[in-house]
Amino acid sequence: MLFVRQATNIPVPKLYALYSDPQTGKNYIMMERIAGETLESLWPSLSEQEKDMVIAKLRQYFDELRRLPSPGYFGRLGGRPLLSFPYHAPSSDPAISGPFKTEDALNEALALRCAQECSSPYMPDFYRQSLPHIFRDHKPTFTHGDLYPNNILVQRLPQDSHPAGERNSSDEFKVTIIDWQLSGWYPDHWEYSFAIIGSRWNNDWGLRVGKILDPYYREVQWFYRLYFNVVFGLT
Repeated sequence: MLFVRQATNIPVPKLYALYSDPQTGKNYIMMERIAGETLESLWPSLSEQEKDMVIAKLRQYFDELRRLPSPGYFGRLGGRPLLSFPYHAPSSDPAISGPFKTEDALNEALALRCAQECSSPYMPDFYRQSLPHIFRDHKPTFTHGDLYPNNILVQRLPQDSHPAGERNSSDEFKVTIIDWQLSGWYPDHWEYSFAIIGSRWNNDWGLRVGKILDPYYREVQWFYRLYFNVVFGLT
């Protein structure tokens, strides 16, 4: 959050304190409480025009994220291991959790992760054969890693919050992105692919993700398959 706040104009919660309890070893973050509702709870009550307003703001935010210069590796800030799928917790093996200098190394890590979780002993080699043809030529791009309506807070602004004549449609809502735990430098298809996987398809949110991010239709299909292989051990 500190990095995003310093490097962009994207609204994120203010960070007040970071500390660790020496007795329990637990880490704590004190941050700003953002007013508003989650987009997940608000979405059904929004009109089509209001949905477009929120989507336009999110597009602006993620376009700005994608303009951040690449550090030349795939990993979290400061060259730390990845946390987003299929990791969730750093592995002590850098061949699995990175950071990675190349996308080929990241593809091999995905195959190794599959070898740990997939029920078929042949599936990892299938990914070794296929992924280099699909996941290639993607640059490290700063990625939130969990773009889902529950991580977006929306506040409807009062009508008198802007002087007469200075208000436009995009000023009707304040939109804040929270939960940056998984963020880092991932292939540029990762944000879209993971957002589509996170869509529960009980509304039209998944159809609008492609208006927030450039869609990667080919990559997301393989991401879907890999996700279910690794997370659920399915073949």
